Amino acid sequence: MADKWPLANGNWSNAANWNDGTKPVVGDTVYADGKTVTIDESITVATLTTETRSGGTGGGGFVLTTGFTVTANLVAGSTSNSTVITKSAIGNSAIIGDVTGGPGSNSVGAVHSASSGTLTITGNVVGGSYNLSHGVLQTGQGITAILGNVSASPLVAAVGSPAGVYNASTGTITITGHCLGGANTNYVVQNASTGTVSIVGNVTATQCLAIYNSGSGTVQIVGNVIGG
Repeated sequence: MADKWPLANGNWSNAANWNDGTKPVVGDTVYADGKTVTIDESITVATLTTETRSGGTGGGGFVLTTGFTVTANLVAGSTSNSTVITKSAIGNSAIIGDVTGGPGSNSVGAVHSASSGTLTITGNVVGGSYNLSHGVLQTGQGITAILGNVSASPLVAAVGSPAGVYNASTGTITITGHCLGGANTNYVVQNASTGTVSIVGNVTATQCLAIYNSGSGTVQIVGNVIGG
């Protein structure tokens, strides 16, 4: 169990580009450290994060290419544009682990799906606590399938209506799990364009809108809905 970070932009598979000259392994906490790392193989670590390590730099991020699986919890940092994983390649990829949005302004989602194809997330998703710091942001035309619960940030002081899941385009988001409301104007799920959100599970609001269909798209819910 160690802290790992890249020395420059490059591929995950290049051992020479990691501190100590070795690739991260199971149990490691991996910081982007302000660099952009392309995940070009399936990986298993404890955590991927854009938080600032001691003596390091916040921000940066990881680009998930087609056909690979990331097994790790994802934690967004407070730096602007501090997305942990971006899926920008056409095709299917997977994340196994919990996803947590950050406290930074415009962090653009802990996970950003910006392409067609399918991204499967097996784990719980929690939204961040500042403007656009969503848990999962989809701007592509593909499918994001979440197998787990989705929650808004529980922080009352959150600003700018961050969401657990934000569908900004024509794509489809499916959630097999419960949607749990947070505080303030932190939405659990926002469908902001012409896309589709399909939920199989219960929806419970507390002090916010649990589901906000602010565009002309479709929201389908199979489960109980309880207002806050």
